[in-house]
Amino acid sequence: MKVRPGGTVRPYNFRAPDKFSKDQLRTILMLHESFARGATTMFSAHLRSWVEVRTVTALQMTYRQFSQELGEASILAVISVPPLPQRMGWSLDPRLALYMLDRLLGGPGTVPAEGRPLSDIEEVVVRRILQNMMAAWRDAWKPVLSVTPKVEALETNPLFAQLAAPDDIVLVVEHQVQVEAFTGALKSCFPFRLLEPILPRLAARGGFWAEPEDHRETSEERMARHLLQVEVPLTVEVGHVRMTVEKLLSLKKGDLLPLDRGPQEELSLCVGGIPTFSVTVGQASRRLAVLVRGVAKGGEGRG
Repeated sequence: MKVRPGGTVRPYNFRAPDKFSKDQLRTILMLHESFARGATTMFSAHLRSWVEVRTVTALQMTYRQFSQELGEASILAVISVPPLPQRMGWSLDPRLALYMLDRLLGGPGTVPAEGRPLSDIEEVVVRRILQNMMAAWRDAWKPVLSVTPKVEALETNPLFAQLAAPDDIVLVVEHQVQVEAFTGALKSCFPFRLLEPILPRLAARGGFWAEPEDHRETSEERMARHLLQVEVPLTVEVGHVRMTVEKLLSLKKGDLLPLDRGPQEELSLCVGGIPTFSVTVGQASRRLAVLVRGVAKGGEGRG
């Protein structure tokens, strides 16, 4: 082999050749930093807690190496991304998944010492979390390609996912998800054949992926948009009554319980258990309804 004077020799790994250029890796990192901001807002709204998602790095490796890094005790979501020809994978730290499950089901966010298999109900909840996360990923990749990601399956062993052959090159983007004091890993795995049709777009220079300044959504606007989609329970307190246990046990069909409010008095409409509006009872389209009269006393300062 001849080397020109002044030239340099660059090592080349034939077992794991580089298939993504620096420009392509840089663009993918930018897209995933945008995804991290959207995922931060999404997770914060769903968990009702402070969450931060950070993009750490993007590395190309073989699928075997990716599987070995995850190990057998992992949660790997198989995602279809039409119109792209293949599927991609997203791995979630099992302990992070259990932490989120505990928060979503009303717990304080207990983290077990080590991961464990998910129950059928827990698997449904995790699939829903990942599907909501895919909406943030879809929005981040819109400047490159419009896709409709969908969670097809959850695997605990990456070898069963069959995203690529063991020696195929994949691109792995790693994120860190911090929920209060707990931190877990979130990784995306893109087989080379999945991204191959759009590599020219990823290599394009300039700000093709950036939104116009007039239409760029701020973090506050993004947070507000996600918060407006959060469902909150509304209840109306008709009245209260106090009685002894003896009277309670003696109740029978047909007994009347006088309440502390009259039929024409205003009632309280509670948002999440907090009295927020004053209302009166009525009827709309043959259904029981309430008419909002104003803000409840003491509710003016509530957000």
